[in-house]
Amino acid sequence: MFLALLCGTVFSASAQNVGINTSGTTPSTNAILDLNTGNTSRNLGFIIPHVKLTSLTSFNPPIANANTTSDTAMVVYNTNAAVGNGAGCYIWTGSAWVFAGYIANKDNYQASPTNPTGTTSATAKMMGLAGNLTPTSSGTYLIIVSGYTTNTRANTNSLIQIYTGTGTAPSNGAALTGTAEGTQLTASATSTTDDVPFSVSAVVTGLTVGTTYWLDISLASSNAGGTASVKSVNISAIEQ
Repeated sequence: MFLALLCGTVFSASAQNVGINTSGTTPSTNAILDLNTGNTSRNLGFIIPHVKLTSLTSFNPPIANANTTSDTAMVVYNTNAAVGNGAGCYIWTGSAWVFAGYIANKDNYQASPTNPTGTTSATAKMMGLAGNLTPTSSGTYLIIVSGYTTNTRANTNSLIQIYTGTGTAPSNGAALTGTAEGTQLTASATSTTDDVPFSVSAVVTGLTVGTTYWLDISLASSNAGGTASVKSVNISAIEQ
């Protein structure tokens, strides 16, 4: 049976290059293994091993033996829809399986929430913007929140920062909760009539694919007696 399978197939070797084809074509000198039918009227594909991955960081199981440095760049076709980006080709980096395909439906979030109530507190409070993210591929986002800030006390700063978290989204005026993202922005108003433009941004990594996260900003007034507010807020969150 083995001989029957080899009928019509030519194995050729040139130095360290191996070719498998039906025409006897010399393998490419740039490839250690060159698979080619040599017949344009009979195009064939190459099927890699099908493996049911148990997690993106587990090599063994399902692979039979513990990973070694020689296993880096191993390629498999994952059949487990619940792992990573689901079924598809994955490459072992030495510490994790990385999806090798293209995800067309990356999560993108855009919103212009209603102006929230401001705060007089020098301790940052949540603004209750109730943005939401549900990563579909990388779990890495570029988040930008922009708008205008005002303060009822002259020469007073508004302190603004991005936050993310899981569970119930915080309401306006709630105590700080979730994970602070990026750095806190200080926006200074020299007059009580100033509309000071602001933009805060952060690259957020490590979000779990399929899990929903809320997105908000915190706000504080640097001086007691002044009410810091934000308005005309725009939120953009783009999964990378």
